Amino acid sequence: MQLLLNDLLREEHIATDLQVENAEQAIRRLSRLLEETRQVEPAFADEVCKRERVFPTGLPTEPFPVAIPHADPDYVRQSGLAIGVLARPVTFHQMGADASKQLAVRLVFLLAIHEAEKQVTLLRELVSVLQNSSLLKALVDTRSPKQALQELSNHLASS
Repeated sequence: MQLLLNDLLREEHIATDLQVENAEQAIRRLSRLLEETRQVEPAFADEVCKRERVFPTGLPTEPFPVAIPHADPDYVRQSGLAIGVLARPVTFHQMGADASKQLAVRLVFLLAIHEAEKQVTLLRELVSVLQNSSLLKALVDTRSPKQALQELSNHLASS
């Protein structure tokens, strides 16, 4: 059975107007949302932060950059996704060859995938979200987790 992005969307895993000072705080706050519903181990946040330092996940999407931090499945009990709409941009380093480049990220999609083989379908769907500049703008403009969930659900239903 395929793991679909829509299956992972939960209102309690979305934080709007998230007040953080840096990438690590964003990762830790979003990890806590997944930990509260027992989807990840307590060590998940540490592992994501460690991985982010070595393999950055910032993406130079338009109209503003996003980040897709994640960790190995060993720290995931049940697949999940936490989304942070940041009140102010924070710096993440760019994924790939230009990892020294800093990006001012407004949206963070924290992935917790239990079965690595299901990542491909999920990442394909996530890329469709990240390539939709009007959806990214709508997400940043949301004022509540419910509104953000509705924007994402509408996009996924129409794609």
